[in-house]
Amino acid sequence: MKKAVSVCLALILLTALMPAAYAGIGSGTASAKDSKYLPYAEVGPLSEGLAWYYSLGTSADTYGFINAKGKIVIRAQYLDVTSFSEGLAGVYVDGKWGYIDQTGQLVVQPQYELGAAQFKDGLVQVTRNGKWGYIDRTGKEVIPLQYDDANTFGEGLAHVKLNGQYGYINKQGTLVIHPQFEIATAFSDGLAAVRKDGKWGYIDKTGATVIPFNYASALPFHNGLAAIEANGKWGYIDKNDNFVIRPRYEAADSFSEGLAAVQRNGLWGFTDKSGKEVIKPKYSGLYQEFTEGYAIVSKADNNGTEIQGYVNKKGAEVIGFKEGQDGYSGTAFSNGLAVVSDGGQRAYYFVQRPVAKATAKPTSSKVEVDGETVAFEAYNIEGSNYFKLRDLAMVLNETAKTFEIEYDAEKDAIYLTSGKPYTPVSGELSVSPSTAAKSATEAYLSLYVDGQALKLLAYNIGGNNYYKLRDIAQAIDFGVTWDSETKRIGIDTSSAYVPE
Repeated sequence: MKKAVSVCLALILLTALMPAAYAGIGSGTASAKDSKYLPYAEVGPLSEGLAWYYSLGTSADTYGFINAKGKIVIRAQYLDVTSFSEGLAGVYVDGKWGYIDQTGQLVVQPQYELGAAQFKDGLVQVTRNGKWGYIDRTGKEVIPLQYDDANTFGEGLAHVKLNGQYGYINKQGTLVIHPQFEIATAFSDGLAAVRKDGKWGYIDKTGATVIPFNYASALPFHNGLAAIEANGKWGYIDKNDNFVIRPRYEAADSFSEGLAAVQRNGLWGFTDKSGKEVIKPKYSGLYQEFTEGYAIVSKADNNGTEIQGYVNKKGAEVIGFKEGQDGYSGTAFSNGLAVVSDGGQRAYYFVQRPVAKATAKPTSSKVEVDGETVAFEAYNIEGSNYFKLRDLAMVLNETAKTFEIEYDAEKDAIYLTSGKPYTPVSGELSVSPSTAAKSATEAYLSLYVDGQALKLLAYNIGGNNYYKLRDIAQAIDFGVTWDSETKRIGIDTSSAYVPE
């Protein structure tokens, strides 16, 4: 889809999702006796609180799983594994793939070929004897193995291949968009990028063409914008096919946490949705988009050695970038932790995400819920309004957009269930009389909406977590309006969410 450099980027970003055996081992000399190092040959990214580790054995090298404290939870016994997703991880046993739970119990017996994908929306694609289908989390084949190719579900639909063309099925296996595309992608923001007759465009969930097939390449929509290639350059369009950022880049990636990676003159930087380059293109390599506030990039040091590290959204180089250390590498942050390596065997250790602070000002805007004014303790942080999650659940209770909140202390995870009445605890909709600004600390908590994991920025203010109103509106699918003249924020439970 993209040029060669972008294809390389995509492959790099996919390593967190691929079986562990795809990752390589370096040849550095870091000492395992240093207490910060984990005593394993290799360690993968944290996912749902666990990371795979690689153990060098006398007869065979095997994989197992450790927790965020480095303790072995599932001993090394598998020839290959994937990271955990929706509570399950793929394992390779006797030439076949199956799935285990977080206790190491086999839930799906090894019987499938060609690697293991990750569960999404309770289903995962599997293959046997050259045909693809889907199983649920119990291992039941809920969609028969009948396709030439199958992919992960996105927003209730998955693209599958029949007779050389891609179409889309729903979770019941019904073909809702007949096969007609050369290449297809998952639905995101209600649209899917597809290719027909050598050109890319976008369709909705009925299969109707929403954006004509005019582009040489196209990526899925994220945060209301999509990267496209036109006349050899990359830019960004909105859902009305209007250019928001004119094509001027050699390569571009999708938006993540409000920023997108772009390449100009062979160097990578980051742009915001207005087209402002908040981090000027100056990095020779891009290894990870922004996750929990940090991206992984590389540059040449004073001796020309390529060195890697983490940058924050202001462009500050905060972790890594050690002179002469070409073996340094890292993974995306997950619940505040990342796995990094100094290079070589037994050189892996955990690093904590630097704590970022912001100033939270009590919002002066009025808030209306279905036309009625409601008092919230809400804060404006860097131009966006943040609300307490339980306050939103309280005011939406018994409406069409009601949702329940449950907290799992052991996993430090929040679970939202749409359509289920909210159970109040205490303190909902309490409003402080203070108008003073407060200190807010960034927090990226594990948040699941109807079983689907979301990475949303929250701020902890006075012991409570506040989320951006539009993020929760998109997750629960309720309407949000803004009247600049009256300075009123509107929450509409009778309408669906529409991106800015």
